[in-house]
Amino acid sequence: VPALGEYTFGSAHGMKNFIIISLGVGIGSCFFSSGSEHQGHLGFAGEFGHTCVVIGGRQSGCGHQGCLESYVGANGVVRTAQELLTESDAPSLLRSLERISPRIISECCDKGDQIAIEVYKRTGHMLGLGLANYASIVDPEAIILTGGISHAGNWLLDPTYESFEEHVFGNLKGKVKLLI
Repeated sequence: VPALGEYTFGSAHGMKNFIIISLGVGIGSCFFSSGSEHQGHLGFAGEFGHTCVVIGGRQSGCGHQGCLESYVGANGVVRTAQELLTESDAPSLLRSLERISPRIISECCDKGDQIAIEVYKRTGHMLGLGLANYASIVDPEAIILTGGISHAGNWLLDPTYESFEEHVFGNLKGKVKLLI
């Protein structure tokens, strides 16, 4: 439904080939090709969060390891923050908080917290890698990010775009819009 809204009224209005990525607890996607939603043979197309980005990586809720969702879904973002706090003695606003969430991490980014900024750099790197793979297969006009984690804005978008451009098929470099 969000993809239809973007197609009819939003960022994808007038586009025929685009991807919507929903970043939240899970990672979902919808791919429009020639103006129609692609659902796949069994209706499971778009399980973008369950594509592997790290061989032998973090355990995913689907039972596999290294799925994108375990790095860029809400729990993955929080886990990255916890790992960074454990790896470093650097001061961070995150250390004094009882609860950490992607929204709180982005608020700490706004206050200049270097560990929080690094969380979104790492998250963006993984997301950009996954998006580059997706785009290299389907050749979209644009990729539109929605959902709560997309509210991190440029803290997420800048490293995502940098990683995307580094990893995408050469003929697509600089030609796919990345929008929130």
